[in-house]
Amino acid sequence: MATLKDISEVTGVSIKTVSRALNDHPDISKETKEKILEVAKKLSYRPNILARSLRQKKAYAIGLVVSDITNEFFGEVALAIEEFFKKYDYSVLLSFSNGEHDQEIKSIESLINRQIDGIVLATIGTTRNYIKKIIDELKIPIVVIDNKLVGLKTNVVLHNNVRGAYLLTNHLIEHNHKKIAYIGGPLNETSGEKRLEGFKNALKDSKINPRSEFIKISDWKIDGGFKSTMELLSKNKEDPPTAIFVANSVMALGVLSAINNIGLKVPDDIAIV
Repeated sequence: MATLKDISEVTGVSIKTVSRALNDHPDISKETKEKILEVAKKLSYRPNILARSLRQKKAYAIGLVVSDITNEFFGEVALAIEEFFKKYDYSVLLSFSNGEHDQEIKSIESLINRQIDGIVLATIGTTRNYIKKIIDELKIPIVVIDNKLVGLKTNVVLHNNVRGAYLLTNHLIEHNHKKIAYIGGPLNETSGEKRLEGFKNALKDSKINPRSEFIKISDWKIDGGFKSTMELLSKNKEDPPTAIFVANSVMALGVLSAINNIGLKVPDDIAIV
């Protein structure tokens, strides 16, 4: 395996210069850096992560906690995050909370015990106080995905949930649906709150009053979608919705199963987005 000394001998620069170039230090000129990187590539140089971790007191590892890996969104997020950190020689340690408060805390604690350098967290929202304690006491950098935790000083990456829900609901309205139901996740989570907001905004802009009996709030799971749909359609037999807005793709599987169970067809009997 090639070492910094090997690269130094080939390029004719000091080991310290080689090290700085490989770590993208601003003091190294572009020409020197390119020369060193080219030789490192030819020699198939790979950094010794363990030695670097001990020297710099870094684990070169990022923790990622997601609620449900079967959810396509979180699967894509995990792949994108791993691909990003791979460029910087960081590994990503993945943990699942299964959408449960206690399990999310256990997942975070497990990652902290591994002395990771930071956490990317798709939180379920109920662990806010625990996360605040981590930020205040342990000073571990945390980035929260798709759920804004009010009062916490941390970076957040959000979808435009309001806009997305608005456009999908408006699509149903443009296809002449006026009796539109909503099935979504918990309102204490940003995605659940904002998608319902976008849904209601679209109805109001088209002079359609949102009907409380057509709005069902559950978890983000298949079973939540199934139970919500069964309740929705059984309690509104005399005046059922002609379309359903489902707030995520996992719940939609349960919605489709319930509709099939009742004996209805999509889109002949009822539309879904």
